[in-house]
Amino acid sequence: MCERGNNKLTSRYTVQVSEPVLAGHFPGFPIFPGVCLIECVHLTALAAIADAARGGVSHRLSGIESARFLRPVFPGDEVRTEVSVSREAEGDWLCHGRTEAGGADTGVFRLRYREEAVAVPGTAVLEVAVPEVAVLEVAAIKRLLPHRFPMLLIDRVTGIRPGESLVAEKAVTAGEPWYEGLADDADHAYPPVLLAESWCQAAGVLACLGQPNPDVLTGRVTLFGSIRKMEFPRAVYPGDVVEHTVRMARMVSDSAALEGESRRGGEVVLRVGLILIALRRPGASAPALSP
Repeated sequence: MCERGNNKLTSRYTVQVSEPVLAGHFPGFPIFPGVCLIECVHLTALAAIADAARGGVSHRLSGIESARFLRPVFPGDEVRTEVSVSREAEGDWLCHGRTEAGGADTGVFRLRYREEAVAVPGTAVLEVAVPEVAVLEVAAIKRLLPHRFPMLLIDRVTGIRPGESLVAEKAVTAGEPWYEGLADDADHAYPPVLLAESWCQAAGVLACLGQPNPDVLTGRVTLFGSIRKMEFPRAVYPGDVVEHTVRMARMVSDSAALEGESRRGGEVVLRVGLILIALRRPGASAPALSP
């Protein structure tokens, strides 16, 4: 359900127990993924921009300026999403969004949109040599992360420097559930929020190397704290193999700040300015990212 007016839009979505992503996102302790909250904002923003632009021009998510996750969302919760959109001088659209459930804020977000699918000019990216000191196949990854199908979104780790950096791979296929029901002639670009989730799972592996966390019921939950400056320069499609590079910016106790990028065939498809993740006991609050 949507409510419109003055470049603003409100939508509501009730998280069903049968929601497919919950089966593999912290099995036994289902939490609506943080990237799904971003998707709620994203879809609402697209509708608001379409209303405001009135030009029939398509728009794509080009970046996540910031995202902060304030409290978890569970099955049965109704997520209320509010967005306001404004056109920038350079032609981009900026979305300010917030989500709430049960009368309490669950997240605040700022997303950026581009009017046409033009690749963002490449910028210099810090290259980090990550020696292949270990290869972790999916069974080893499952011993570090609680995610399972369909929300386990990395296939292999190809290089690790414990406490410093990691390289992982994700192969995108047309058989993934996100493409179910999609029209044959529709754009099959991989959802940007899932690309972000895949990178963040690679970050979780690096953060969890010294403290495996496969069982969130007896251990700790790996929580998204916040995102600062995430960009999507190019789209990813079925058949692409994405290589994630994660670098540890800092780690204090059970919280980690990480940065990096993802490439497809050498081209950057994702840049991550900084994210904060933390290991918390079930029921604890997500961390906030300090300036």
